Amino acid sequence: MSARTKLVSAAIAALLVGLVAALLVIEHQRQDAGPAGYTRIGALGTSVVFAKQSPEGKDVAVVIRRDSDELCNARGPLGGAHPPAICDESVGDVHVYLTQVSKGSTEDPQLCDAITGARLPSEILATPASWSVDFAGSIQDSGTEIEPCTDVS
Repeated sequence: MSARTKLVSAAIAALLVGLVAALLVIEHQRQDAGPAGYTRIGALGTSVVFAKQSPEGKDVAVVIRRDSDELCNARGPLGGAHPPAICDESVGDVHVYLTQVSKGSTEDPQLCDAITGARLPSEILATPASWSVDFAGSIQDSGTEIEPCTDVS
């Protein structure tokens, strides 16, 4: 192989590496930025959670993303005595569950495997100070369905 051919091959390889790196940066920024008007409120494992409160503060829209997959895109009422889960969805083998908790809560949200009743790891996600609630959730990659624990002892 001539010196010129080696130089051209090296230049093409460098361009390809640069292109791949640029695409990875763009995807990372897209995931961190979230949909227009949404606030990043935290992460459940490696999934990023974005939320947007309605102007009246009565409803919330939530988007949960992992890499390029959208695991949840849902809307629901804010507050109330026993609000339903905002997200309770499966995408392939991934199950995501997100519900509201009292503002400033540090208590275990007590989420369990729907079949065995075993406790599952969960996270509390704090919302901006102007919001009336925070969120708690869990993501399971094993296809495990998530629900509030019935035995909270």
